Amino acid sequence: MQARFIITFILVTLFMLSIDFYVWQGVKFLIHGVSAKAKQVVTYTYWGYTIFTFLFFASMPFMDVRHSSTIFRITLSLIFAILILKVIWFVFIFLDDLIRAIR
Repeated sequence: MQARFIITFILVTLFMLSIDFYVWQGVKFLIHGVSAKAKQVVTYTYWGYTIFTFLFFASMPFMDVRHSSTIFRITLSLIFAILILKVIWFVFIFLDDLIRAIR
């Protein structure tokens, strides 16, 4: 059971990181014309959120989620909402790259 959890966790982490790196390419394109300070803020915010998400999910096996607080549920909802947005953004970026590759 433990080995299966570790393998699943590694695969999900790799999948999420691949989406994060791909979406990051789109974010970099969007911020290429802004100041260096703004780029730094966006970079730290984006990757800080990614690290927070990873740590949050890594700590979930040690939490009692059945009796979780309202803050925990709100945090989990926000994480999933942003993850869904990243996946949607990933689809649009991927389709755009695919169309450009075909032309």
